[in-house]
Amino acid sequence: MTAIVWLLSVAPLAASPDGVGPYLFGMTPEQVQAVEACTPYKPVRRTGGLECANYSFEGTRMNISFFFDKRGLQTIQLWFYEGTDRNKALRATEGVLEHVQRNFGAVVSRAVDDGQAVTAESLVQATEAVLGREETGRISLFPVQQPPGRWIYGRMGYIATIKTYLVFLFYSLPPQ
Repeated sequence: MTAIVWLLSVAPLAASPDGVGPYLFGMTPEQVQAVEACTPYKPVRRTGGLECANYSFEGTRMNISFFFDKRGLQTIQLWFYEGTDRNKALRATEGVLEHVQRNFGAVVSRAVDDGQAVTAESLVQATEAVLGREETGRISLFPVQQPPGRWIYGRMGYIATIKTYLVFLFYSLPPQ
C-alpha cells in the first residue's frame, strides 16, 4: 500500500478510465474537496456539484468540474477553453482530440461527414455549421472503443449570442 501511495504522489496527474488524476469515480463531495491537487473548491448551485479553477491537467491549468449522483462522483469535466478567440478554441480542440487519441485510440464524431478526417478544424467547422440551425452549436467526439464501464467524450460548442467557444473533455460513468 505504501508503494502505491508513493507512486501516485510522484506520477504526473493524468486521466485514466477510473477518473482523472487523484479524482476517482465514486468519491463523495467531501472526498473530492479533500484532494489538494486543486483549491479552492466552490459549490455549483445549478448542478449540485463542485468546481475548481486551478487544476493542472497534462501541464495546462484549467477549470475542473465534478458531478455527483447516488454512486458518488459520476462525471469529471475538464474545461480546455472558454472564450471568444477561434484560434484558441482550435488549439484547445486539438488538445482534446490528441488526449483522446493518445489514451483511447481512434475517434469518431457524428458531426464530421463519413470519409472526412476527424481533426480540430473539422470539429470547429462542424460546430460553427450548426449555428445556421440553432442558437448554440454543439458537437461531440468519442473514442471508437470506449473503455469498459466508462464514457469518455469531448464536446465543442459555440454560443452565438455571446460569441463564445467552449471546449470540454468529460470522463464519466455510463448513465444508469
